[in-house]
Amino acid sequence: MGAGERPAAPATAGYDPGVGLGDIGRALVALGALLVVAGILLLASERLPWLRLGHLPGDLTVNKGSFRLHFPIATSLLASAALSLVLWLLHRR
Repeated sequence: MGAGERPAAPATAGYDPGVGLGDIGRALVALGALLVVAGILLLASERLPWLRLGHLPGDLTVNKGSFRLHFPIATSLLASAALSLVLWLLHRR
């Protein structure tokens, strides 16, 4: 080794193991809570007609003879906003 040269760093220098088991556990708990909330909403939608996803104002339905097209624009926007909010809440630390 000459003057001014630094020794080579060991292979493990700067090693980042990534996501730990605690992080995975928290993510699984959050996913479970999200599934519980989704299940409760689906059960409640049977009794509350205004909560029926897929039939919101802004969802388009075209019926022509034997042809039927349902395009849930408002439901898609609502689902996208909800998923974006959940992912933003999970991602920020």
